Amino acid sequence: MPVDERHIEFALDAAGVRGSLVTSWLPKAWEHVALQRARRQNLFTRRAPLQLIQRRLVRQFVPDMLRSYKLATGHPPIPCHDELFRRVDTASSKLVSEQTSAVIGRELGSLKSFTHAKEAGATNIYHLPTPHHETVRTILKRESAVYGDICKSTFDPREFDPERVENKLEELRLSDHIWCPSAFVKNSLVESGLSEDRISVIPYGGESEWLMRPRPQPDGSFLLVGNISARKGAHRLLHAWKKLKAHRTNRLVFIGPMHLSSHFLQDYKGVYEHLPRMPRSKLALHYLRASSLVLPALAEGFALVILEALSCGAPVLASRNSGAVGFLNDDEARFFDAGEDEPLLTALDWALTHPGELEEMGRAGRKRVATWSWDMFENAVLQQIRRLNIA
Repeated sequence: MPVDERHIEFALDAAGVRGSLVTSWLPKAWEHVALQRARRQNLFTRRAPLQLIQRRLVRQFVPDMLRSYKLATGHPPIPCHDELFRRVDTASSKLVSEQTSAVIGRELGSLKSFTHAKEAGATNIYHLPTPHHETVRTILKRESAVYGDICKSTFDPREFDPERVENKLEELRLSDHIWCPSAFVKNSLVESGLSEDRISVIPYGGESEWLMRPRPQPDGSFLLVGNISARKGAHRLLHAWKKLKAHRTNRLVFIGPMHLSSHFLQDYKGVYEHLPRMPRSKLALHYLRASSLVLPALAEGFALVILEALSCGAPVLASRNSGAVGFLNDDEARFFDAGEDEPLLTALDWALTHPGELEEMGRAGRKRVATWSWDMFENAVLQQIRRLNIA
């Protein structure tokens, strides 16, 4: 369950807003303990339990298990995820009644629920964490023309299947209000023709428990965290790092699943290090020691890794398509244009040659993140609920 959805539920539950959360399988507290004791490290042991008091948790166990099996046996990810979202939507739609005041839905998981809600006179809130699909399509088409098939997960034609796109458009049409995490997402929606009055920006929160941890002397590592893919700009980062010969003096460390093709990576042997996905406790240690997080993302709603890094004081170099523009200013992060080599090269060269100023920027970014926690995100959600008069 995405962390932003989890905090929306915390906000609703704490405010006593009754209703149901229909989602993939999440462990109850005792189930989580049992899984941990069984010492079976897999997808399900990584899922944190969700304890709700006022709200009912409706878990889609069988569809979730089926998705996991298909992914483990080599089925393409997009159809697997979409099928689970359809099952969740179907289950959710059956709970909509004349007593329902609002439905909060997510992209490709809301069509039936929103349709039933409209018929029942309820308010539909679309929680959209990513830019409008036409913005994403344009960006990825341009990048694919330059780099070809170096990353199947980024340049998967299934993402823009006509039926899939039509479902997204219908969900947008049925929505009364849209919550998004950044000005980048909002602007993409306005450019598509949606009214600005229907859209509210609610940024994600920083990691409060990491803010007070002491930051040691940076170790010279520059991190990219998350899916190591073309969508995250990993391919352009490798090109820039090699061109600057930065691997001779500093370390470029990728943390997360590798999605770039082995053929593409052959040209960059010895230029980078790769670590698999790791527990958050270990990830925080990497942020604390890093000289910088670098995120040349092509299209992100608001990359959570930016807030994670700044919560540990790690300076951030990020594209203007990372979602952080508007939340952070130029004193708190270094921004550059996405999908271009020269702006990224300039930002990296500055960071490598101005370590003192880079560290000062990281301190400023950490102060900014300290002013916007997940608690504040939850308060903003409740303000929206009250403003729409649906509590």
